[in-house]
Amino acid sequence: MSILLEQLEQLLQTDRPVCFAILVETHGATPQKPGVTVLISNQGASLGIFRGQAVDTHIKQKAAEWFEEVRQSVDDRAGRATFDVGYRNAELVTLSLDGGQANRNPPGGNGELTILFVPLAPVGDRSYFQCLRDELAAGRGCTEVAIVDAIEAGGGCDGDLFLVDGSGTVVATRSAVAGELPPANLIPNLKLLAERPQPFVLEGLSFLPHVPRCRLIVIGAGDLGQKVAALAADVDFDIWVVDDGRDRFHSNRFPFAKRVISDELGTALRSLEIDAHTYCVIVTRHFPHDEQALLELAESSATYLGMIGNRGKVQRIFENLLRQGISREALDRVHAPVGFDIGSQTVNEIAISIVAELIAHRNLGRRERSV
Repeated sequence: MSILLEQLEQLLQTDRPVCFAILVETHGATPQKPGVTVLISNQGASLGIFRGQAVDTHIKQKAAEWFEEVRQSVDDRAGRATFDVGYRNAELVTLSLDGGQANRNPPGGNGELTILFVPLAPVGDRSYFQCLRDELAAGRGCTEVAIVDAIEAGGGCDGDLFLVDGSGTVVATRSAVAGELPPANLIPNLKLLAERPQPFVLEGLSFLPHVPRCRLIVIGAGDLGQKVAALAADVDFDIWVVDDGRDRFHSNRFPFAKRVISDELGTALRSLEIDAHTYCVIVTRHFPHDEQALLELAESSATYLGMIGNRGKVQRIFENLLRQGISREALDRVHAPVGFDIGSQTVNEIAISIVAELIAHRNLGRRERSV
């Protein structure tokens, strides 16, 4: 989504109209769920896809209708470089998977998607999307709420958008009526972002959460650490890498990392801010380093802590840490050996198994592990 919002701003700054198409509700069997967004430029290019050629074609056709209005407006103004065709209301369109317009009164049928079509002119108000971009860039998380049935929602207009920050405050609105207040049932039906909710529709409102990004601290900058970090970055973890050897950070091996820290492990780990949104994976190349890292992290506030190693190695490290005063309760929450058992044999396979477990923990909740 952040990439789409950056591209949106670039296009509008060059006086080019664009259209957002946001999937806000589905019924029956569909290949994608609410929250998917496509950005279409006036030159026909698109960023994102709804995984259905007929549906994508329909969306581009609707965008083309808007762009034609813009072109005619420019012609009427003797070819001015900038234009204002007035505020264009968002439009809700329900399609079947074959791309035809569906009749959902009453709702039903397999494979129906309700798409919110949001046209934007360069000189129009885009404060809603700028605020959304800022919230996502800060990693705080937020929830977009779209009215999909104004009557059921008890107010507003179909297609109105409201942006709610992590504290439950409406911070931006895109409404067909200036100064429109959010429906009274919006805040009471909001789900906490800390629970990592999936998109849902309730009482005429579509809730589209953007959950906060989690930080993943990878301890160990060897081949496995590099592969784990790269895969985790691709699935929206913010990556920090810690290692005691500067030579392992050569040739910019971690271009996707927010931070790389080269220092003695104990010193480095004690200096980090670790909270309930922090994931830690210990994948150093030496037994003593794994033990040292676990000593520093076992009783931290990290929501997830994993360590590589066979069960024999893990058991020896646990016994050593128990003698040093680390509690059994703290060690019981350690995911060790880290990763799902998929019969991994190569570095790439091991990294995949680790990142799969990280995703499962983030999206589905904690799984208790013990040695």
